[in-house]
Amino acid sequence: MQKNDFVISKYNLEDKRLKFKSNITLYLYNIALLQERILLFTRLEKNLEKLENLLKELYKYSRASQTEILNIQVLQNDIKVKKSRFI
Repeated sequence: MQKNDFVISKYNLEDKRLKFKSNITLYLYNIALLQERILLFTRLEKNLEKLENLLKELYKYSRASQTEILNIQVLQNDIKVKKSRFI
Protein backbone atom coordinates (compact mmCIF):
# COMPACT_ATOMS: atom_id res chain seq x y z
CA MET A 1 0.00 0.00 0.00
CA GLN A 2 2.80 2.37 0.91
CA LYS A 3 4.60 1.53 -2.31
CA ASN A 4 1.51 2.41 -4.35
CA ASP A 5 1.20 5.77 -2.59
CA PHE A 6 4.81 6.50 -3.39
CA VAL A 7 4.31 5.62 -7.06
CA ILE A 8 1.15 7.72 -7.26
CA SER A 9 2.85 10.71 -5.67
CA LYS A 10 5.80 10.23 -8.01
CA TYR A 11 3.45 10.32 -11.04
CA ASN A 12 1.62 13.35 -9.65
CA LEU A 13 4.90 15.18 -9.26
CA GLU A 14 5.96 14.22 -12.79
CA ASP A 15 2.58 15.42 -14.11
CA LYS A 16 2.98 18.80 -12.40
CA ARG A 17 6.52 19.11 -13.71
CA LEU A 18 5.37 18.44 -17.28
CA LYS A 19 2.51 20.93 -16.97
CA PHE A 20 4.91 23.56 -15.67
CA LYS A 21 7.35 22.88 -18.50
CA SER A 22 4.50 23.09 -21.00
CA ASN A 23 3.40 26.47 -19.61
CA ILE A 24 6.93 27.83 -19.81
CA THR A 25 7.22 26.67 -23.43
CA LEU A 26 3.86 28.27 -24.26
CA TYR A 27 4.89 31.60 -22.68
CA LEU A 28 8.22 31.59 -24.51
CA TYR A 29 6.43 30.89 -27.79
CA ASN A 30 3.98 33.76 -27.16
CA ILE A 31 6.85 36.12 -26.34
CA ALA A 32 8.63 35.16 -29.56
CA LEU A 33 5.45 35.76 -31.55
CA LEU A 34 4.98 39.19 -29.98
CA GLN A 35 8.56 40.13 -30.73
CA GLU A 36 8.10 39.08 -34.35
CA ARG A 37 4.85 41.06 -34.63
CA ILE A 38 6.49 44.18 -33.21
CA LEU A 39 9.38 43.77 -35.65
CA LEU A 40 6.95 43.41 -38.56
CA PHE A 41 4.97 46.46 -37.45
CA THR A 42 8.20 48.45 -37.26
CA ARG A 43 9.16 47.38 -40.78
CA LEU A 44 5.70 48.24 -42.01
CA GLU A 45 5.91 51.70 -40.43
CA LYS A 46 9.22 52.35 -42.19
CA ASN A 47 7.83 51.16 -45.52
CA LEU A 48 4.76 53.34 -45.13
CA GLU A 49 6.97 56.36 -44.43
CA LYS A 50 8.92 55.66 -47.61
CA LEU A 51 5.68 55.23 -49.54
CA GLU A 52 4.32 58.50 -48.18
CA ASN A 53 7.48 60.34 -49.22
CA LEU A 54 7.32 58.76 -52.65
CA LEU A 55 3.67 59.75 -53.06
CA LYS A 56 4.47 63.32 -52.01
CA GLU A 57 7.16 63.47 -54.69
CA LEU A 58 4.79 61.99 -57.25
CA TYR A 59 2.13 64.50 -56.23
CA LYS A 60 4.47 67.31 -57.23
CA TYR A 61 4.36 65.94 -60.77
CA SER A 62 0.60 65.17 -60.68
CA ARG A 63 1.23 61.42 -60.62
CA ALA A 64 -0.45 60.86 -57.26
CA SER A 65 -3.49 62.32 -55.55
CA GLN A 66 -3.91 63.83 -52.12
CA THR A 67 -6.33 61.02 -51.32
CA GLU A 68 -3.57 58.46 -51.71
CA ILE A 69 -1.30 60.44 -49.40
CA LEU A 70 -4.07 60.77 -46.80
CA ASN A 71 -4.86 57.06 -47.03
CA ILE A 72 -1.23 56.25 -46.26
CA GLN A 73 -1.25 58.65 -43.30
CA VAL A 74 -4.42 57.07 -41.93
CA LEU A 75 -2.88 53.62 -42.37
CA GLN A 76 0.24 54.79 -40.51
CA ASN A 77 -1.89 55.94 -37.59
CA ASP A 78 -3.78 52.64 -37.55
CA ILE A 79 -0.51 50.72 -37.47
CA LYS A 80 0.80 52.86 -34.60
CA VAL A 81 -2.36 52.16 -32.59
CA LYS A 82 -2.16 48.41 -33.27
CA LYS A 83 1.52 48.35 -32.42
CA SER A 84 0.93 50.18 -29.15
CA ARG A 85 -1.43 47.40 -28.04
CA PHE A 86 1.47 44.93 -28.17
CA ILE A 87 3.96 47.09 -26.30
